[in-house]
Amino acid sequence: MSTKHERRGQVAAEFERVDLGDPRRDRRAQNIAARLAFRPEASLPVAMGEDALLEGAYRLFSNEKVSIEGLVQPHVQRTAARV
Repeated sequence: MSTKHERRGQVAAEFERVDLGDPRRDRRAQNIAARLAFRPEASLPVAMGEDALLEGAYRLFSNEKVSIEGLVQPHVQRTAARV
C-alpha cells in the first residue's frame, strides 16, 4: 500500500502535462487531483477541505474552456505509455 506522499507524487506525475489553456487552470487541476488522491473516498467538499478551494474546483469544472478530455488527456497518455 502506498503512502500519501507516494500517492501525491504519482498523481503529480499523471497530471504534470495537463494543458487547459492557462497555467492557473493547470495548477488548479493538479491541486484538485492531488487532494482527491489523499482522500479518494471523500466527497468533493470534504476532499477540498476549504470553501475557497471547493469554489475553485466548481469554477474549474464549470469553465467552458475546460473539458473532461482536457482533464484526462495526460492520464490517458501516461497510461498508454506504460502499456
